[in-house]
Amino acid sequence: MLKLARSPLLCFSRGFARPHARVMSVRSPSTTTKRKMVQIGTHNGTFHCDEALGCYLLQKTDRFKDSELVRSRDQEVLKDLDIVIDVGGVYDPKLERYDHHQRGFTEVFGHGFVTKLSSAGLVYKHYGKEIVAAALGQPLDSPAVEITWLAVYKYFMEAVDGIDNGINQYESDKPARYVSNTNLSSRVGNLNPPWNGDQSEEASNAQFQKAMQLTGHEFTEALEYYSSHPSQYMCPCQLKTKPHVCLTNSALS
Repeated sequence: MLKLARSPLLCFSRGFARPHARVMSVRSPSTTTKRKMVQIGTHNGTFHCDEALGCYLLQKTDRFKDSELVRSRDQEVLKDLDIVIDVGGVYDPKLERYDHHQRGFTEVFGHGFVTKLSSAGLVYKHYGKEIVAAALGQPLDSPAVEITWLAVYKYFMEAVDGIDNGINQYESDKPARYVSNTNLSSRVGNLNPPWNGDQSEEASNAQFQKAMQLTGHEFTEALEYYSSHPSQYMCPCQLKTKPHVCLTNSALS
């Protein structure tokens, strides 16, 4: 297990300054240490973009802002944690369980999107609006929050979902299933310890921390970018949304 302290929630000033996240050190707590923090669980071993980004996003929410991160596949370890993503074979928001590997899982983001969600997409679906609202300094029901939330999904998050689930971006001569502006998933994969290198839990945890930093930095840049270019990117009519979700750019003024 590792304990990963969360950096402060990034607040954008006018013009959305480039973020400077503070990364805390990692240590392995004693098994006899009393639990004092809320705990996020995900699997140990080889990691991927979706759970690294999902853990980063959770630590940007009020509930999990000072959380402890536990990496394990042991169900006895995971069962008592406050939230578990990308492991466990259960998707149940009421239980705070967000896995997508189980047979029969078909959850999508909604609003016209049809790509099956990864653990990052599940976290963003349920917690993303809170994160966007905090970054923009606006209430959850703000039109700016709604369309930024949708734009960031279309132009950043959906590719993470598609790649993790092995969904082809193109189907013959049809339009692309999702927009991929980054090869973030591959770069996260390359952060795993090499086969001929240090395979210890400590090495894997250290690299997973780097993966969280990488995915978090790029998510923050995407959020900054798409929230500051409404006329070009953020009309929901261009985001495959249903008509009743349609908002005009004037909603951002």
